[in-house]
Amino acid sequence: MGFDDRSYAAPVQRPSRFEGAPVTKALLWINIAIFVVDYFFLKSPKEHFPPLQQVGAFILNPDMSLGEPWRFLTYQFFHANLGHLFSNMIGLFVFGPMVERWWGSKPFAGFYFICGCIGALFFVLLASVGLLSPGGWLIGASGSLLGVLIAAARIAPNQRVMLLFPPIPLKLRTLAIAFLVFSVFTIMTRGNNAGGEACHLGGALAGYLFMQFPQSLAWLKNSQPIAQRARRPKPRKPYQPSTPPKLRPRPETLSTEREIDEILEKVHQKGLQSLTEREKQVLKNASKRS
Repeated sequence: MGFDDRSYAAPVQRPSRFEGAPVTKALLWINIAIFVVDYFFLKSPKEHFPPLQQVGAFILNPDMSLGEPWRFLTYQFFHANLGHLFSNMIGLFVFGPMVERWWGSKPFAGFYFICGCIGALFFVLLASVGLLSPGGWLIGASGSLLGVLIAAARIAPNQRVMLLFPPIPLKLRTLAIAFLVFSVFTIMTRGNNAGGEACHLGGALAGYLFMQFPQSLAWLKNSQPIAQRARRPKPRKPYQPSTPPKLRPRPETLSTEREIDEILEKVHQKGLQSLTEREKQVLKNASKRS
């Protein structure tokens, strides 16, 4: 067997980023596929909005939204343009695998979609109290993504991430706080995309509450977070007395016995008077042990 054939000589393969995160991978592909189909295959030049968006976007009209409840879920898969899609998918790519591995895949799917639904509800709530302008059209995975970001900031608050623009490193906790402050400021000043920022706040609030009370997803299988599963005591094995180890003669004992044999052989050949004082003492000590 050559050196290159040995197992320890094989190159080390890094695990996939989506190892243990199949839901995140599926969400990325589904969002991209829906955008491509809606904009490049179904949208006609005369239409302002692509046809799938018209059916699935969340409209700021409580009667319509509550009468068509699927919009709470479907709006999370639509995006306004390539920049909108790219920014959301980058965030999901960076933070999704960490949070999914913490929760487990099925609870993470519930976590993700519920955060998006609560984001839409928060959108309606702030509009009903007059903090948002009447009318609106809500699309995008940002509400769900803000829940994921809050979860990631709770899991590893001091982990540093590099922003795309400006390219500066920030702790996850600092990044999450910055997003929340910006959302509140935009809503209070009725700035651009205030409705989207309301959805962000709703998703972030849901993410925080789920992380505070993780057993709220106990109705999903494997819902106990990794952090809690790791603290569970391992079951102890029942005590079983082991067989006593075999006693091995010490090297000193072997050396002494060999010396006694040589002394006895000398006595046999030359008599007792041929022994030295040390040899006589060795025989005397040996007789006491026996």
